[in-house]
Amino acid sequence: MNDVYVSGYVSGNPVLKTQRGNIPHLLFYVDIQHKSKSGKIHHEMYTANVWHNAALRASEKLRNGQYVMLHGYLTQRPVRADDMAYMLTELTVKDFISSHQVNSKAEPSAECANENAVIPELPDNVVPEVEQCK
Repeated sequence: MNDVYVSGYVSGNPVLKTQRGNIPHLLFYVDIQHKSKSGKIHHEMYTANVWHNAALRASEKLRNGQYVMLHGYLTQRPVRADDMAYMLTELTVKDFISSHQVNSKAEPSAECANENAVIPELPDNVVPEVEQCK
């Protein structure tokens, strides 16, 4: 199994659903930024999935624009759009750290459209809240 650690901003409002067997499932998008060798900032948008009791806790904690650090693993699933088949890479979250600060200056999803945009780093005075998902 692959193990990944990523951080970024929650983009859009997380959606809590109940799957077969009455299993809670939280779905949200996370905007992740990184620099290339040339120093150019790139944005990537990933679908994040949280399951079971962790989904219930995350639904209470996570909001649009909030900075999060996620630990989980990557999964792929086939999707169809415009008569084409694609493999969609998603993040299944095992645990997370959420800050109390929300990026209120701009929607992270709007920032993704501008590849030169810079999303500010988490300030030193913000104390993150640790959540261990089980």
